Amino acid sequence: MSKEQVAVYFEPVAAENARLAIASSGDLRRAINAILTLDGFFGTLHAELYEQGAITEPSDDIWKEELAQQNEDYRLLRDCA
Repeated sequence: MSKEQVAVYFEPVAAENARLAIASSGDLRRAINAILTLDGFFGTLHAELYEQGAITEPSDDIWKEELAQQNEDYRLLRDCA
């Protein structure tokens, strides 16, 4: 997966779902959609970073756990997903 493919996933899918959820606070469907697509984005990001050699952890679950330990906002997102 290329950087362009990651960007194509993030902006029109994950970021847009997040914007819609924020604009419609209280809409559970939009909130869940945003959470799941953002979590999926982090899996896609992991694959790209691993493929580029920017990270050495082959397991996205382990990488996500390491990230969650470093960033409380991400931990909340990951735990919700």
